[in-house]
Amino acid sequence: MRLCYCTLLLTLSWSTEARELALEAGELGQITLKPGFSTSLRFPSEPKTLGLGNQDLVLVEFVGRELLLKPLASEGQTNLFVYLLSGERFDFRIRIGPTKTFSFQVSRPRLKNPEPNLPTQAPERRFRESPPRQTSLNQRWENQHLSISLARLSIYGPHQLARVDFSVRNLSSSSLPLVDLDWQLFLKGQDTHLSPIPISLIYLPLGHLSPNQEVQGFLEFSQKDIGAPARGQAQAWLLRVGSPTQDSVEFNFSTD
Repeated sequence: MRLCYCTLLLTLSWSTEARELALEAGELGQITLKPGFSTSLRFPSEPKTLGLGNQDLVLVEFVGRELLLKPLASEGQTNLFVYLLSGERFDFRIRIGPTKTFSFQVSRPRLKNPEPNLPTQAPERRFRESPPRQTSLNQRWENQHLSISLARLSIYGPHQLARVDFSVRNLSSSSLPLVDLDWQLFLKGQDTHLSPIPISLIYLPLGHLSPNQEVQGFLEFSQKDIGAPARGQAQAWLLRVGSPTQDSVEFNFSTD
């Protein structure tokens, strides 16, 4: 009975030390490990792999959505990169020394006003009553860092809405922040004049792509912003995508 009581007391004492650690993408989390104790890092999804600067300083164990860190020395510093199955990456600076915190709940900060172009959940399937008019695009571009493919263009006539389905694959050896991609859309006139079109929605289910990871997304824009074409006349667009690792890539597509 005494053993059970002591175990419960220690568990309750340990759980009160848990601390929320909300890190922006690219922000460095500060973690202190106490010699003789293990520290838990709990993530939004299961860790897939990690990079540890000095493996002689810290022992790391995978336990579901947690990493258990145990210092192997009485002092020292190193860094730690954690890659999750969701595609997210968290960066830490690890120090060994006195501390009272042995459990961290790691997450991203909650945005008060999330960007409308980057929803965190897939929108509902809209316009079921009106099958779209679709055009197959089958366009693909790639360099040593990433590839971008356009799959189809869907036009929802009654709602004056257009949607472009695409995919992005990370071809590099490091994580790719999808928020760094710059999407611009233009309407092409007969005189080759380009008119900017507001993109009402860009849907990407992940914030980062791990090496060789691919994700499907789409963008939407309203034809109310450009006006309906004359009967029998096709419309043509130019989609320009830029990122820090490349010059802008341009895709040309049109309705049949």
